[in-house]
Amino acid sequence: MNPEVDMTNLLIAGVASITLVAGTNIFEGAMRESDGTLITAPTVFVTSTGAGALEPYLSGGAGNDFSKPIVRVLVVGSKQAYGTGRTLAREILTVGHKAVVAGYTSITCIQAEPMTFEDEEGRPMFSLNFQMTWKEAR
Repeated sequence: MNPEVDMTNLLIAGVASITLVAGTNIFEGAMRESDGTLITAPTVFVTSTGAGALEPYLSGGAGNDFSKPIVRVLVVGSKQAYGTGRTLAREILTVGHKAVVAGYTSITCIQAEPMTFEDEEGRPMFSLNFQMTWKEAR
């Protein structure tokens, strides 16, 4: 399983308000400027932020555990269009929360609203965290 890739693909397929294109306005990994130029707004970054210990599956033997990594989805908006970034973040919450993706037992947003802050350039940023759970089979 690759939570960053799977969440990115889910958002590309599910977000309707704008067209998300991998490598153009949605990226896997930490926030960065695109090819040395300023990112265009809105832009989405999907980053795995780690996971806790594997959770044992009660009726399984060794190696049958649940993995529950957290994936952060960061929307960087425009200083001139705060509402556009916020609307996109809310749509991402709707698309991602309880989404059905092959291989995952559950995907849940672990917050009810996007966390809002600004970067050093004054661009509004909206952060959502999703727990993407699957059963390990080793």
